[in-house]
Amino acid sequence: MQRGKSGKILLFFSILTFLLGGCGKVMEEIEQSLPEVVKPMMDNEEAEVDKYSICYEADTPYIFAYSRLSQEEQLWYEDINRLLAYRMDEAVTLSPEGLEQGLTQDDIDKIYNCVMMDHPEYFFVEGYEYTIFTHGEKVVGIEMNGTYGYSAEECKMRLQELELAAEQIVNNAPVNGEEYEKIRYIYETIILQTDYDLKAPDNQNIYSVLIGKSSVCQGYAKATQYLLNQLGIESSVVFGHVGDGEYHSWNIVKCNGKYYHMDTTWGDASYTMNGEMLNEVEAPEINYDYLCITTEQIEQTHAIKDVVELPECDSIEDNYYVREGKYFCSFDEAQLEREFKEAFENGENVVTIKCDVKEIYDIFYEELINNQQIFSYLPEEYESISFIDDEEQLTLSFWVTK
Repeated sequence: MQRGKSGKILLFFSILTFLLGGCGKVMEEIEQSLPEVVKPMMDNEEAEVDKYSICYEADTPYIFAYSRLSQEEQLWYEDINRLLAYRMDEAVTLSPEGLEQGLTQDDIDKIYNCVMMDHPEYFFVEGYEYTIFTHGEKVVGIEMNGTYGYSAEECKMRLQELELAAEQIVNNAPVNGEEYEKIRYIYETIILQTDYDLKAPDNQNIYSVLIGKSSVCQGYAKATQYLLNQLGIESSVVFGHVGDGEYHSWNIVKCNGKYYHMDTTWGDASYTMNGEMLNEVEAPEINYDYLCITTEQIEQTHAIKDVVELPECDSIEDNYYVREGKYFCSFDEAQLEREFKEAFENGENVVTIKCDVKEIYDIFYEELINNQQIFSYLPEEYESISFIDDEEQLTLSFWVTK
């Protein structure tokens, strides 16, 4: 980089511009003269955002990722959040205090991702770009812009659609229900109302789920977080990989003071279930294996990428199978009989059980499947039964037809 030259303007700066959006990155280097000092962040933030009539930030956002950042990182988080909350077209200068305290351009991506982790309502954000101002070898300022998928007018219209759709779902949540019931309600609602579709438009944001009714994992996870937050339940998006390195997103949720993992994408049975069947019939619509599970359980199938440090999820108190009485610590025939009887009396044709350890799971599989003892739990009017087994999650699902 060239050093400053003397002239009418006191200082010349080298400028690096970075454009980030989606999976790509472009870097361009230019040289440009600036006034004597790099524009500082305005003291009166209200003056800067006065002309923006809409703030997209939720009224009571949960700042899960923000709370896990250092104080200097929080400075830039607040700058970036202000930029995106008002969908600003102008650049925001990142706090010089952050630079003074050791932050660099290498920290921007992490902090940006933290903002997006906490704010699923920023459905219009596609990425960001930033410009670095240097004097000699020293970085003296960084300006940042958001990149957006829709015009300002289209954002306003889509926001109205989203608020109406979310209101309808939230209003149908269990009245005076406890946190577990609300979490289960959102889990089921997202799954039943959404089709997994790699070609779905807007599939990286909540619009695809709440309006389009089809999405991929990012849309599922953000919509889940958005609706849970609307119900007063803390949730955040978790990033990671599944299978052979396929990118994946899911959620962490706080229920009755304890954290759990939850994956509504993998809760869609048509997306995940591919086990052996005794007869080919339609599978159940919802797979509850990923409703309020531990870190140990999620890591059987998911690899977590820590943008920020995540809490260890080690409780099973509000796990679906524990709460619903479908969790087995032994081959308890009486408990199993009650599960099938209760399901049939309630008009249900699906029974899923979970075992606490592999040894118990193997006993259930041997007795119910290999020895076909499952038929002893069925009323005579049921003529066929199918099953799906998940050895990783230690679950067996049975469904019957008359």
